[in-house]
Amino acid sequence: MTDEKEKKEVEKEDAVLAEITAELKKTQEELEASKKSFEAEKRALTKQILDGGKVQEDEVVDVEALKKKKDDLSRHLRGYETLSNREIWQTSLELRDVTLKLTGKDDYQPDNSPNPGHGERVAQEMRTILEEANGSDAMFNALYQERIRDNPAYANLARPKRK
Repeated sequence: MTDEKEKKEVEKEDAVLAEITAELKKTQEELEASKKSFEAEKRALTKQILDGGKVQEDEVVDVEALKKKKDDLSRHLRGYETLSNREIWQTSLELRDVTLKLTGKDDYQPDNSPNPGHGERVAQEMRTILEEANGSDAMFNALYQERIRDNPAYANLARPKRK
């Protein structure tokens, strides 16, 4: 009878040990996943800081998906000869938003600008024009010409120099 009792006790202990081992293994896997997530977030934040960008703590971003989207948008803009002005601005705004999420830097904000909200105002005005154009290239061009005044000093930069 004692052998049978001891056997049942050993079986109970083995079951408890197996349960504890499984729980420990699960906890170790969760800890490892958390550690990987933390390391990835730490790398992204360090990159943002080194790039001079603003750290956005309230939003978790999928860096790989954003990098792929950035590459796709950049590739789309490389074919600018076949795109309308509306498509170029629309893609440019999307690219700006992705870059802003990845690095914290605003492509529309010059580094030496004394006005910190300049880039956001440009983006907002272009979004308004795009929205009011309602998908029409002609309407976009008309709204753009009506509201945007180019600085003549920049026109010389765009022209190729003659030899």
